[in-house]
Amino acid sequence: MKHWATLIATCLAGCGGGPVNAVLEMEVELPGDPAERNALVQVRSGEADFVETWPFEGDVEGFPLTLTRQTVRVSIVAGEDTAGRPFRMKVRLCNDTRCEGEVSAPEVQLHVERGHWLGEHTFLTVTIDEPPGRIVRLPDVSACEVRGCSDDVLATYCDEAGRHACDL
Repeated sequence: MKHWATLIATCLAGCGGGPVNAVLEMEVELPGDPAERNALVQVRSGEADFVETWPFEGDVEGFPLTLTRQTVRVSIVAGEDTAGRPFRMKVRLCNDTRCEGEVSAPEVQLHVERGHWLGEHTFLTVTIDEPPGRIVRLPDVSACEVRGCSDDVLATYCDEAGRHACDL
């Protein structure tokens, strides 16, 4: 059974700087959490280092996890400066909704090669199977795994030459 949490909108640096934006709609499937902590979803441009603790700057406050699986919808907006670049995401499990003072909170890390194309809506589903004990790094997501610029659900969104449907 899917439980839908809140819609989170977040913005990569530079998303308000131009007339055209790109939006990646993510569904993050989260496990139940016996400790019922808060999940803080943070997104940064590709240069952000996973090793560092990311301060709570422009992020949306975390939301409570439940004992059962749930899915949260995350809208990530990018502008002309960031649309073609990689980004990184952390899902941190904390007692505090901002994870303040919880530098060693368990987290899941994800690197997305490219998720945005200017003027386009793209889609990605990410599954977290169980609450992390400390740090879990999910496999990197290639641009070819990001659904977009096609009405069909495909195994890959790139052609034989490796070009994404949004680039054709």
